[in-house]
Amino acid sequence: MRPLAPNVCYVRLQRFCVDLGWVAPLVMHRTPNEFHDRLKPSLTRYFFSMYEMNSPIYVQINPQTDQHPRLFAMNIYAIRYRLCTGWQGFMLDRNQGQEVLIQWPWLHSSNFETLRSRKVFRTTNPECHGYSWRRVRDSGPPYTQSTTYARWQARRIASPTNQCP
Repeated sequence: MRPLAPNVCYVRLQRFCVDLGWVAPLVMHRTPNEFHDRLKPSLTRYFFSMYEMNSPIYVQINPQTDQHPRLFAMNIYAIRYRLCTGWQGFMLDRNQGQEVLIQWPWLHSSNFETLRSRKVFRTTNPECHGYSWRRVRDSGPPYTQSTTYARWQARRIASPTNQCP
C-alpha cells in the first residue's frame, strides 16, 4: 500500500479528528540535529498536535510510516486529570468511519470532558491513570509507539461495533 499524498493525508486526518470530537490538528515540524539523525534515522520529522503542552489536554499525532505507510499514532495527554492514553494506532484509509468506531473508547474527546466521563475512562483503562509529565519522561506512556501496528491489528480483529455510544 502506497502512502497518501500530503494534502489527502491532512484532509483525512482533519476529518478523523473532527469525527472524534477534536479540532483540526496543526502540523508541527521538528528539526533534529545531524548527530541525532545518525543515531535514530527514523525520527519523526513532522507531527500533528492540538492545543499546547501546558494546557489541560494536549494531543499529539505521529506518522508511523516505519510500521505501515498509512498508520498514525495518537496520544492524549490529559495531565491535569493525571491521564495519558498511550499511543493508539489508526489507519487513514477508506474505512475511516470504522476507524473512528474502533478508536472511540480511547481517543474521543468526550472521554475527557466531564468529571464523570474521566472517572469512567479511569475505571475502564486503569493503566492510563496516574500520569504526570515527570512520569511520561521517566517511564513513558502506557503504550509505546513501537507496538502501535500490532495493537492496531489486534483491535481491528476484535471489531468495533460495540464501542460507540
